[in-house]
Amino acid sequence: MKEELEKKCYIDKVYSFENFVINEKNIEIFELLKNYFNVDIKYNPIVIEGTFGIGKTHLLNAFKNEHCDKYNIKIINCFDFTYDLTNNFAKKTMDTFFKEYDSADILCIDNILFLAHREVTQECFVQIIDKYIRNNKQVIITTTLELSIGFSEMLKSKIYQGIKFTI
Repeated sequence: MKEELEKKCYIDKVYSFENFVINEKNIEIFELLKNYFNVDIKYNPIVIEGTFGIGKTHLLNAFKNEHCDKYNIKIINCFDFTYDLTNNFAKKTMDTFFKEYDSADILCIDNILFLAHREVTQECFVQIIDKYIRNNKQVIITTTLELSIGFSEMLKSKIYQGIKFTI
């Protein structure tokens, strides 16, 4: 079991909590993700919002590297998520797509802004978030800006029903 989870872990072990630069803006999300296994209250989804280059992707990968022995964690860039969705839709293999995304315990979507103005993709993402929440699985999302133009009210409502950290 541990070997299977290790294969799913992010290959580049350079991203860790030990080499993450902590400051007053990111200390709360840092502590939440680092100690996730011991946290009693689970927020869903967790949204990490902030400008480029401040460590959002680093935090996701450190989280996966730290906890991959306990959880099956899938991290995907939103561009790749959209590509996977479009590719499976064209091949008429959406069941395969949803099974792949349902297989993780924790789904981390990096840079969700790529979903702007993509209504069908947003609808599918809402379905995935709903299923994760119903099954007590975690969703973690990063974004550079607050979601506004180009995002459906349904998706914004779903994303911001959890907890947001601005770093």
